Amino acid sequence: MYKTMMAFTAGLLNVGTNAFAQNHAQLPAQAPIQTGNPLAELRPIHLPPEPSNWPAPGWYLLAFLIVALLVFIVWYWRRHKQSQSYLKHQQTKSALRELALFPQENKADYIRQCNALLKRVAIANYPAENPAQLSEEQWLQFLSQHCKSLDHQVFTLLKQGPYLPDDKLQASNIEPLTLGCQHWLSHHHEVAHA
Repeated sequence: MYKTMMAFTAGLLNVGTNAFAQNHAQLPAQAPIQTGNPLAELRPIHLPPEPSNWPAPGWYLLAFLIVALLVFIVWYWRRHKQSQSYLKHQQTKSALRELALFPQENKADYIRQCNALLKRVAIANYPAENPAQLSEEQWLQFLSQHCKSLDHQVFTLLKQGPYLPDDKLQASNIEPLTLGCQHWLSHHHEVAHA
């Protein structure tokens, strides 16, 4: 039994030695140590590529957004101005229609209605100037100030009409007042905002 055991142990040792020899043979050989300049063996420095003359894509996106914003602002502003112009035009047409519907038989009532219509339009368009509190000469100056092409003498009937006796009022010509009201209603926007 001793012999079998020795044979077995010798076989194991043989297998172990062969395995060690095979593993040791597979290891790479170590480079020999050199005593020269170690910096000479370094590879040269790789520089990054030259920067492009074109800006980064984000700048193109920013430029596009700025142009788009400017286009939108111009479009919105023009649309807003057109809508305001349309509203003023509609207001003018409505006021002129209302003026045409006033009965002219009773001249005192006609003068009051013309005055009330002009006040309403003035209050709607010039609230900061407080035209509701203006009367007589101040009111006539306000009307002529906002329509330079019209002489304020046209509106003297607005100032004097309520105080004239009926016979003088009925004898007076209200056609210049009517034309003056029509002209003021049509043109007060042009002069005030020019």
